[in-house]
Amino acid sequence: MINLLPPAEKNNILMEEKLKLILIFGLFIFTFFLSLILIFLSIRVTLFSQLAAQKIVLDRKEKEFNEEEFKIFKNEINQKNQLLRDLQLFYRQKNDFSGFLVKIYDLLPKNVFLNEISVSPLSQDKQFQVSISGFALLIEDVIEFREKIKQEKNFSQIYIPSSTWVKNKEVDFNITFQAQFK
Repeated sequence: MINLLPPAEKNNILMEEKLKLILIFGLFIFTFFLSLILIFLSIRVTLFSQLAAQKIVLDRKEKEFNEEEFKIFKNEINQKNQLLRDLQLFYRQKNDFSGFLVKIYDLLPKNVFLNEISVSPLSQDKQFQVSISGFALLIEDVIEFREKIKQEKNFSQIYIPSSTWVKNKEVDFNITFQAQFK
């Protein structure tokens, strides 16, 4: 077969064939890259869906762990609170001897010195028999001490033996009274 076409037409046909080959080759490359992108996209979607599923499982496990940990912590707090309530009840039932001693100390006049304090419980609740013995430089100090004790509302039935009133100076005294502790 003899090609009778002019050279310009031959070049056009050759260019069209090359263009067609380039378009076909470009279409194959485009299809390859499009397929590759779609494969990577599907892998990404699959990985992200698995990651999301694992995150949900992890969140559930964390929640279960935290709930168990919270229950244990809550039980410990309840036990400690019960212990504190028991201690508070115990201390409420105990008598405040330190407060009583501070009150007696506050009532003492300047020249009165104590030798002994004796506290005995009575049959009534929080009612005690108190005996105080001591030394005072003057009888007026003993009288002042007695008056201060009488003014206290938690002290009653105050008794001082008559032997205390014999001396005016350097007096050994005994005072007995009933006290109610809070």
